[in-house]
Amino acid sequence: EIGRVRHGHDSFFPDYYVIPTDKEHQKNVLEAHKMAEYLLRNGVKVEETTRPVHLQGETFPKGTFVIPMNQAKRGLANAVLYQGDNVSDWNAMYDPVVVNFPALRGFDQLEVREEGVFKGVTQEMAEVNLPTGELRGNAP
Repeated sequence: EIGRVRHGHDSFFPDYYVIPTDKEHQKNVLEAHKMAEYLLRNGVKVEETTRPVHLQGETFPKGTFVIPMNQAKRGLANAVLYQGDNVSDWNAMYDPVVVNFPALRGFDQLEVREEGVFKGVTQEMAEVNLPTGELRGNAP
């Protein structure tokens, strides 16, 4: 392949990135929310599911974050969510910009390459409500 590696797909970009928000599918719920907040702050369109969605053999609950990649800022979304490629067997390579926030910040994301799979089951987000915790016990 010449140019961006497509791994047998028609497009380099996936149709969606999905960031789970439930504890069953997400190892770091707080960082998942912070990532959605970062994307919104930078003008990337983020949606959330309005009901449970069955995808890749799993059921993701209402409130799962969805980043549709048919948007003007898909390059930015991809730069921070794309996991990159292993280019260690190349003799020479320019420096690609891959930030890979999921690895840096420790949250789970999925690449979805199925057009229209979220049609009618998401709503656009305007803001993110960060989850809060609770400290139990008495301070020393």
